[in-house]
Amino acid sequence: MSSFLSAIDIGLRALLYTKFYDLLDLDNINTGVVFYPREIAPRKVAEKRGEATSEFINVWRVKTGSLDWRRQTTAIARRGVSVGYTDVSETDGNQIKAIATSLEYNIWFWSKKVENLNLVAERFLFWQHSDPNLNLSYLDEYPLELDLHFTDLLDESDISNQYLTDPHYIMRGTITLDGWVFTVPTSVKAIHSIHLTVYDKDDLTETAEYEEIIVEDSNQDTELAETLKLYTRVETF
Repeated sequence: MSSFLSAIDIGLRALLYTKFYDLLDLDNINTGVVFYPREIAPRKVAEKRGEATSEFINVWRVKTGSLDWRRQTTAIARRGVSVGYTDVSETDGNQIKAIATSLEYNIWFWSKKVENLNLVAERFLFWQHSDPNLNLSYLDEYPLELDLHFTDLLDESDISNQYLTDPHYIMRGTITLDGWVFTVPTSVKAIHSIHLTVYDKDDLTETAEYEEIIVEDSNQDTELAETLKLYTRVETF
């Protein structure tokens, strides 16, 4: 079973290829955008292409498991999501629980030309301005829009070694993604209707049975408690 975190990684990788492939003359996502840290990315790309090269993108997730308490108070996090019935009689359904997590990725852009990275930087800025998100779907059916947040682009070019090795320029940015992780769907009983009957106390006979709902509070409001008394409660599931 694949994790949803892996799906997010692959989705972000594909999004980066779509956004920047033409500026770095990339013709294949598998050799153009790799999921490795900076230290080994050039070698991995060279192995994939069969030659040393400096035109590529590498991305690596550097922070995982940070619970996003702001989004954890939303309905999807508190109650979960109903994802359809498991039988034709619609008596059983599938329910999933979701946890909001903040994921952080470092992205490196590599090129032999400074001008190529200037073009990447301009597009990166316009991308931030367009309310960016990563569009995925859970179970191939339920759409998700995962918001993206950006930091500044930083130059990490190794200029001092340009006369010892092939010249290359490197620019790094960071994307923080508002992600979700999900549990495996679990079967739950579907509630189709709830019938509640409430009677006024004054209309009841002396022999009628009833149940009182009492407000538990250190600062008990007796008048409020009286109004919340329910009599002859009937529920049908």
